[in-house]
Amino acid sequence: MNIVILSKLAGLCLSLYLVGFFASMEAAFSAVDKLALTNLATKNQCNANNSSGLATTKERLIGTILMGTNFAVVLFTVLGTSLMLDYRPFGVYTVPVASVLIITLLNVFGDLIPKACASRSPLR
Repeated sequence: MNIVILSKLAGLCLSLYLVGFFASMEAAFSAVDKLALTNLATKNQCNANNSSGLATTKERLIGTILMGTNFAVVLFTVLGTSLMLDYRPFGVYTVPVASVLIITLLNVFGDLIPKACASRSPLR
């Protein structure tokens, strides 16, 4: 394996992690109990203070999350398609197979699992 392929694989892993991070952040902030967050902030817990500050500027937070998600999804799609086109393991069907594979990976590991974990315990 050469350095280009390894860097594409590293970029794929990083971008999939970022998609999951932003998805879990979105789910946690929409599922968090505002009263519990305020109570924790009054007890001077540093994480609650930071989260409470972010919750007050909700529009800005959601905009940042969506921009980060879009950037990571585009990066994952470009790198995944490029990696598949380098090898063409499925011949003329490489692009459709790559599309299905990328969509499946993004939905399962970038959206469903992180959101399920974050919505179960949003204050964590």
